[in-house]
Amino acid sequence: MLNPGEHYRLLNIGRNADRSEIKRSYARVLKTTRPDDDPLAFQRLQEAYAFCLAQLGRETDPRDHPAADSHVPLTAGRSAEQSGARLPEEPLATTHELSWTALQLAPRAALDVPGFQEELRQRMDGGKVSHLSRWLYEHEALYSIDLKMALRPAVAEVIARSPRAPTEDHCLPHVMAFFGLDKVDHDGLSEQLQHILADKQRQHAFDRALSRLRSSNKTWRERQIGLELTGPDSPQHRLLVTLVPGLPAQIGAAIHQLAQVAPNLQHPDLNLGNIAFWRQVLDANRLTRPRVVCVLLRTTVWPALFFGVVAAMAAPEDRRNVLLGGSICIAGAAAAWLAYALLRIGLRDINEKLAKHWRISSGTFSSLFCTFICVGVSWLPGLAFAGMAGMTFGYLRPLRGKTERMAALTVASVVVLSICMCICTTTLALELEAGQRFALAFTLASLPLPVWLWMEHSPRLARWSPLLLPVCAVVSLVAAVLV
Repeated sequence: MLNPGEHYRLLNIGRNADRSEIKRSYARVLKTTRPDDDPLAFQRLQEAYAFCLAQLGRETDPRDHPAADSHVPLTAGRSAEQSGARLPEEPLATTHELSWTALQLAPRAALDVPGFQEELRQRMDGGKVSHLSRWLYEHEALYSIDLKMALRPAVAEVIARSPRAPTEDHCLPHVMAFFGLDKVDHDGLSEQLQHILADKQRQHAFDRALSRLRSSNKTWRERQIGLELTGPDSPQHRLLVTLVPGLPAQIGAAIHQLAQVAPNLQHPDLNLGNIAFWRQVLDANRLTRPRVVCVLLRTTVWPALFFGVVAAMAAPEDRRNVLLGGSICIAGAAAAWLAYALLRIGLRDINEKLAKHWRISSGTFSSLFCTFICVGVSWLPGLAFAGMAGMTFGYLRPLRGKTERMAALTVASVVVLSICMCICTTTLALELEAGQRFALAFTLASLPLPVWLWMEHSPRLARWSPLLLPVCAVVSLVAAVLV
């Protein structure tokens, strides 16, 4: 117990202080004395506050007395429907109760829960943190700890119904700290409120992502992505998206971004049918019908147009050979992709281990695989060049800030490895046609690219990735000299 003089010193007031001065001093000290931080200091503050009020010679205001004998719920004798208070979308359960003495004798204005909720909502909407904090600490009804704790469900209801995202509400942390909703409590109210706030944050992030998809201030590609994910089913639009290079992968990235915010993707503005279709197209671990159809379209339409233009420009006697060669290239490309897809599905366990332990995705080697097949069967060198160009484009997209290094690596690899190949084939008397030599040069030049990409994404090897270029050049030159 404290001595009488210590009560006044604790509140930093004199013995002749009136009731309003005592309350203001109590509110000021209460800002730095919380029960969770120092329970003993908080108990002393309550004793000093009750003692100073009792010394005034009047009956202590029941709102200011922290002690209580029996308890009844805050809403006893007045249901939520009668008071006009709105219920939250999710029930906020609590078992905290208010003393019967405080409920019976406190002014009605202190227990006007709907009025208190409305004023709190307006002050939180105002966004002035300093004004809100001053109002909370100077609110006479909140001097009573029992009444303050009994209002926690009503405050939680206001927070749960706020239209703003939790990260955008600057007043939210102060309100939660004042009513003890930012720490674990015995009734589970703060934990339940945290779940509601987390759901609200995810919903706001999901709405922002959707608004970006529907925004009119976008590039042509972004508009097509938004139209495919939020628009109606359209086979013509799917065909357009399939034939545009890189657009299906961008749709997959947009779906992945939305799924990270809301895994179930349940939203009335989303076209779930289109999302399911593109997920099947982009799932490299399954050979589904949508994936096969889209790949065949991509490997057929553009090469067919290319060879058609070449045949139209060629001499009449050479058109048949051009069309025949183009058909062989198209069929070979489709067969090479099918072989790679089946091999990847068959080695799914190895792919998962590579991605988990080495952070290597076998998808990075798809163009390289097809290029090797094209060279191995001595097809047109232009197809090998196309494979090389496609693979380089695939590496450049996620490394936009490192384009110069990638270009330097590609050019240097082509030059060095081409010299090495020419020396080796001349020394070993290998008889290669000019087209085969050209295709083999581009294929060998692509060998360092997957390794460099793997090093860039490795936390331990990223700083050594710039050394890959000179190392490849030195090794190639040494091999050429030795041979």
